[in-house]
Amino acid sequence: MKRIFIVNIDNVGNLNLNTLNKIENAGIIYVENNNKKIIFPFNKRIEYIDINNYEELIDRFSNKNNICLIFDTLNKNKLLDSLIENKNIEIDIDDNITNILYNDLDSYKVINAGKTSLDKPDCESINIFININDKKDLKKVKEHLIKYFSKKIEIYVIRKEKLDKIRLNDLNNGDEALFPITLIIKKQDFLLTKGSLKSFMDLIAYLRSDKGCPWDRKQTHDSLKKHLLEETYELIDAIDRNNTEDLKEELGDLLLQIALHCQIEIENDSFDERDVIDSISSKIIRRHPYVFDNTILEGEDTSKVWNEVKKEEKSYSNFSQTMESVPKVFPALLYANKIQSRAKNANFDFENYNQAIDKIYEELNELKNEINNDEDKLFMEAGDLLFSVVNTLRLLDINSEEALKASTNKFISRFSMMEKLIEGDNNDITGLKAEILEKYWEKAKLLLK
Repeated sequence: MKRIFIVNIDNVGNLNLNTLNKIENAGIIYVENNNKKIIFPFNKRIEYIDINNYEELIDRFSNKNNICLIFDTLNKNKLLDSLIENKNIEIDIDDNITNILYNDLDSYKVINAGKTSLDKPDCESINIFININDKKDLKKVKEHLIKYFSKKIEIYVIRKEKLDKIRLNDLNNGDEALFPITLIIKKQDFLLTKGSLKSFMDLIAYLRSDKGCPWDRKQTHDSLKKHLLEETYELIDAIDRNNTEDLKEELGDLLLQIALHCQIEIENDSFDERDVIDSISSKIIRRHPYVFDNTILEGEDTSKVWNEVKKEEKSYSNFSQTMESVPKVFPALLYANKIQSRAKNANFDFENYNQAIDKIYEELNELKNEINNDEDKLFMEAGDLLFSVVNTLRLLDINSEEALKASTNKFISRFSMMEKLIEGDNNDITGLKAEILEKYWEKAKLLLK
C-alpha cells in the first residue's frame, strides 16, 4: 500500500520537529503550485505541481511510495477526500489535526468521550470526539451520534496519525491496537441532521426556494391561517386523548406552521426564528421579575405580576385598551373569559359566584321576555345569558371551553349507547315517540355511570 504524508501548506512556517523529520524522510516532496516558494532546513528536491486534476494526480501517486504532499487541505478538500477514499493509499497526517481538516477560524466543539454522559453535538459547527480509548467508548459515541445525525454522514477517523473517512453506519468496534482514536464530524447538510432547529429552518427555506415545493412556495400568512388553526386543534385533541405519540406528531405539525411563518418574514428581511425566540425569552424574563430579579412575590398570585408588567409593556393608559387588545378571532367562550378577566383586573367583578348565578337567572328571564317579540333583542339576550354562564364558571375556576366540550362528548357517548339499545331491540330510532326515547336515554345514562 502506498503511503502519503499530508501537510497543510498554510502551516509550513510553523511545523514541529516531528513533522519536519517526516517531510525530510519522504522519498519525494510534492507542493501545490500557488506561487509560494517553500524553504526547509534541509536539502531536498521539491516538485511544484498543479493539483486541480485530482484523478490524474492519484494515478501519478499510485506509482510512487513514501510521498509528502503539501497543499491547501482546507480549500482543496475534494482532493483530500479522494486520497482518503482510495483503498490503495494510506494517509499519514501532521501531529496537529487542525492543520488538515479545519483552522482556528472554524467554529468547533470538542466532546470528551471519556465522560459518563456525552455532551450534545453542535449541528452548526465541527464536532470533535476525543479520548475514544476502547471499543466500549466507540460504541457509546456511535450510539450518541445516531441520535443527532443520519447514519449516512461521513466521519473522519484519526488513528495514531492515520486518517480515514467512513460512514457513521460503518463505524465498528475496530481493532484494539488502533486505539485511542479521534472522530471529526464536519458541519452537515440539513438533510443529514436530526433535531436541530437550524437544520429544520434550512429545510423550510429549501422547500420555499425555486428548487422546492410549489405549494410551500406560494403560501402566505393569510393562506396558512386555517392550517395553523387546524393544527392547534389537533394538538389539543391529542392532549385531551393523552396520546403521547400523537402529541409528538402534532407538536411537529404546529412547529411546521411556525417555521413557515418565520421563513416568510426571513424572505421579507423582517425577522428570523432567532428573533422570535429572543422576543419570547425576553418577555418571559420581564414577566417573571420574582424569578429573575430581586422582586419579592407577595403570596402566590403570579398572574397579577404578569398583568402589571404586560400593561406597562403595552403602554396601556386604561383598562378598556387591555380589553380591546384581546384578539376578536378567539373562540367566543374564550373571548368572553378573557374580557371578564381584564375587567377583574380593574376591580370590576362579582364578589362571589353566587352573585354571578343570580345574574344567570336575571338574564334568563330577560331572554324569556323577548321570545316571540324582538328578534334582535332576543339575539342579544341570548348572548348575555351565555356571557353570564361563562362568568359564573370563571369564578368557580372552571374552563368553559373544556366544560362545554366535555358535556358535548358525554352527550355523544350517551346517544351512541341509546342507539345501540334501540337497535338491539330491533327498533328504528326515527320511528319512536319522545317518551320511549326518554326511557332509552335514562337507561343509557345508567349504563354509562
